[in-house]
Amino acid sequence: MVAAFGYAGHFDKALSVIRAMPCSHYPVVWLALLRACREWGNVKLARLAFDQIVRLDKSCTAAYALMANTLAANDMQENAEKVEAMRLKYATWKEGNCESVDTSGDIHLGIEIILR
Repeated sequence: MVAAFGYAGHFDKALSVIRAMPCSHYPVVWLALLRACREWGNVKLARLAFDQIVRLDKSCTAAYALMANTLAANDMQENAEKVEAMRLKYATWKEGNCESVDTSGDIHLGIEIILR
């Protein structure tokens, strides 16, 4: 539901779903919101989702890639580079890491996610 509301641009509804969940400490929920924010260019909410993901799993490479893409697409290249530096510092590939979630519709192998 988070992804559906997010992709439709209904961010208030997406946040309501997350807040109503008995357990919102799964990075994949916040990744769905972050992905929608990237599509709609919602930097403010993207930062919230990104902060939640990193708080839950600092090694989630998909979060760094999505946030960097969101910032770069909104002419915030310096901030995007800072997020990329964070990815290099904190994100490590591991079995079951949240980067295995398809964040762009492409198939990704390994740690690198193609930044658009």
